Amino acid sequence: MASDGSTMPTPEDTAQVLRRRAEALARPPLAETSPGEGRIEILVVEVADERYGLEARHVREVAAVGHLTRVPGVPPALLGVVNHRGRILPLFDVRRLLDLPSDARPPVAFVAVEVAAKRFGLAINAVTGIAALAASELFGPSPAAPGGRRAVRAVTRDMVGVIDLDALVAEARFTVNDDAA
Repeated sequence: MASDGSTMPTPEDTAQVLRRRAEALARPPLAETSPGEGRIEILVVEVADERYGLEARHVREVAAVGHLTRVPGVPPALLGVVNHRGRILPLFDVRRLLDLPSDARPPVAFVAVEVAAKRFGLAINAVTGIAALAASELFGPSPAAPGGRRAVRAVTRDMVGVIDLDALVAEARFTVNDDAA
């Protein structure tokens, strides 16, 4: 805004804004990252009022929980199945898989993921963002993490638990048969 109170910016104001934008764009994305250091990209989701990250390489899509069909006689962590683009996906309750306290808010969305050639959904409350992280920005979880939290392989500086989906699938010992036949 111009210094005289008018709504039109002065040429000096415009030049200052453009200079700040150019400086921001000229900065390296993560200056503290050394060349060749491993990086991961995560989708940050909210589950039971906590934030967790799912590696983007496993994420196929985020969708609203539409019609959920309950399946009798399955473990409590399996909420049911959903029709996702013509494919039946099992929908798992992340709260139960990670031994989190019950949340009053029911899941409103799910993340379709693919791990070890298995595709399934993870019920979430919200997507809160994405992040690209260097290996040096991840801190190992406590080795005494209770129950399913062993599947949390690291924590970021922002206290986002990064879920190891491979370990979660192995630990949960569930089988997903998504053969098209």
